[in-house]
Amino acid sequence: MISAGTSTPPASGGRLALICLMAATLCSCRPSPPPPGSISIRYEPDAADATCRGGEFFVDGILQGDYPVENHPLATGSHVIEIRSRNDCAGQGRVKLLVEPGSSHVLQAGQFH
Repeated sequence: MISAGTSTPPASGGRLALICLMAATLCSCRPSPPPPGSISIRYEPDAADATCRGGEFFVDGILQGDYPVENHPLATGSHVIEIRSRNDCAGQGRVKLLVEPGSSHVLQAGQFH
């Protein structure tokens, strides 16, 4: 007969599972996401037309802002980049772009078709 307080019961399976779960949560063993790439869209205005200032640019159909733009972050993967001139003097069109982790792309407004 075992008297109370003189024996240590074995660790239960539930307690061990909880310890493992806590360790995995603290460890955060998930890989970190890849670093984004970036895009720069440049426009050299014609000296004869000082009113031409660029336009808007879109990534996958979503307005991002105005161009020219430098180092706009892009998630890795395939994207459609579109530019729209405000007054048809700075170029319009679309290009497909494959962005690798950490890559940097420089496009001229004249490259868009």
